[in-house]
Amino acid sequence: MSRLSGVEVREGFFERLPVEDGVADMAVACSAFTCEAGHGGDEGLAEMLRVCAPGGLVVVIWPDDPAWLVARGFAHVEFPGEMAVEFGSVDEALELARVFSPEAVGWIEGSGSSRVPFEVLGTNGPRDLCWRRA
Repeated sequence: MSRLSGVEVREGFFERLPVEDGVADMAVACSAFTCEAGHGGDEGLAEMLRVCAPGGLVVVIWPDDPAWLVARGFAHVEFPGEMAVEFGSVDEALELARVFSPEAVGWIEGSGSSRVPFEVLGTNGPRDLCWRRA
């Protein structure tokens, strides 16, 4: 596992982040933030902006409603090309697919690959993000 120096991960709810005002260079949410109250919403955006230092970034990876974020001053960026999940082994891919994506089991068995495209797993890949400076 790789380590990054100077990075601290904290768990919390969007409406009450356990971080002081203006201390984060970046506040990131990946596939958890939505425009709905209780899952982010305007209150969650305000909280993410609160914890960012001036010039810091708020980044929402794999946004559920990019237009909602763009209307609030965010830039939307999309990344083309194939995206895939790289499992530790074919056995691991099969084990997890049997639980979460049964429709992918045949493809994994047939390909013998531990690299499984998101489309095979039946979901869109995290190919976009929205960002805004604080």
